[in-house]
Amino acid sequence: MKILVIDDEEIVRYLLNRTLTTSGYQVIEACDGIQGLSLAKENLPNLIILDLLMPNMDGFEVLENLKSNNATNSIPVIIFSCMEIREKQHIEISKKANLLLSKVTPPNEIIDKVKEVLNANRI
Repeated sequence: MKILVIDDEEIVRYLLNRTLTTSGYQVIEACDGIQGLSLAKENLPNLIILDLLMPNMDGFEVLENLKSNNATNSIPVIIFSCMEIREKQHIEISKKANLLLSKVTPPNEIIDKVKEVLNANRI
């Protein structure tokens, strides 16, 4: 299973990569939204973990682009952010993303949520 991690913070990408590869997932990394969209279209991952606050193209724009493209619109997305999300933003994100996780989520819970989203997407 391939997972694309899109986050501008190198340490976050490193920690997610380590957590996910230890659990048997193949990880592809993107340091911003533009690179993330390109890698999503090129690799068609089984799941995308997406940060919201990034330079060049933020996670909201990435999510909109992913869901409006026929090649990527069925890829499940977990929003992984430390951003305080207002109710209106939460509603909009919920329409397009499968799950919203805080960056302080423990690694074992991240793996549980990844499995949950991947299993739900198979049904």
